[in-house]
This record gives sequence, C-alpha cells and structure tokens, in this order.
Amino acid sequence: MSELKHQKLVQLNERLKLEDELPRVKVSEAAKAMIQYVLNTPDPLTQPTKPEFVAENQFTKQAYERRLRTSVKTARRISEKARVFSSGSVADFFVVFQGLPVF
Repeated sequence: MSELKHQKLVQLNERLKLEDELPRVKVSEAAKAMIQYVLNTPDPLTQPTKPEFVAENQFTKQAYERRLRTSVKTARRISEKARVFSSGSVADFFVVFQGLPVF
C-alpha cells in the first residue's frame, strides 16, 4: 500500500514539475489578446458588426444590409419626431420625443 502511495506521489510530483515549466502570461495581456481575437475574428453564428466580415460571408451580407437600412429609417423617424427647444434660459434645454420630455 505504501508503495502505491509512493508511485502516486511521484507521478503527482512529475505533473507539478511539468506545470511549473509552462510559460506564464499576465492576466491583463491575456485579456487584451482575447479582446483583439474577438474583435478581429468573425463569428458565423452571430450577426456581423464590421462591413469587412459581411463581405466574407454571403449569407450574412443580405441580413447586414437589411439591418443597416432599418437603422437608417429608424434614425430618420426619430429625427423627424424629436425637437429641441429652449424655455428661455441657456441651461434649460429639453428634447421631446413623441410628446414626452426626456431629461
């Protein structure tokens, strides 16, 4: 029984030595690398956010263009309904959207 425990401890010691030899990376560097990877790599399962990713995938190109047209239409509708006015003083500005003041 003690010989079996000794073998397990030797194996554990070898694994720990191998882990100790692995190169270490700071968390901040790893986080920066992950952010860069996510920003620069297209994900085929989500809607693309960059036009260059759209050009690579013909199936998402149409959806991206449709979403872009919808966003432009929505922005035009909002700008038509929104008004900026002053109540007399320079500091009192209100934006009214569909009749409700937004502060």
